[in-house]
Amino acid sequence: NQPHLLLHFQQALQLRLGNAHPYPVVTLSALHKKRIYQLLRLIQETLSEGKKIIPTRLLNETLLPVFKNQPPPTHRGKRVRIKFLTQVPGNVPTFLCFTNAPDHVKSSYIRFMERKIREHFSFRGWPIKLVFKKSE
Repeated sequence: NQPHLLLHFQQALQLRLGNAHPYPVVTLSALHKKRIYQLLRLIQETLSEGKKIIPTRLLNETLLPVFKNQPPPTHRGKRVRIKFLTQVPGNVPTFLCFTNAPDHVKSSYIRFMERKIREHFSFRGWPIKLVFKKSE
């Protein structure tokens, strides 16, 4: 019965947190002193993920071909192009995205970009912030 209860709790937690960014979950028992060190190890790993800096060149070499293959939807017949990305300092992993039409990048495409960043660079346990700016 215990595993069923645990699975139910994990599903309820996932429902409440949503799928926007995968939060790691550890079950533990302070009473029985189980998995406490696993929690501490996970905290260290998660903090490392949040401090990770992706070099601009690697970011662009990896992601621009993906965004070129699957470009953002057009806006009133005008193509929206992601031209350049760079990671900037912030409390959470933050990426500055240069585009020809920053106001016309749809939320569905922003979620797609976040998924692609995670696929290649992880940032497990952290939200990803994308900031769009008009390219010169």
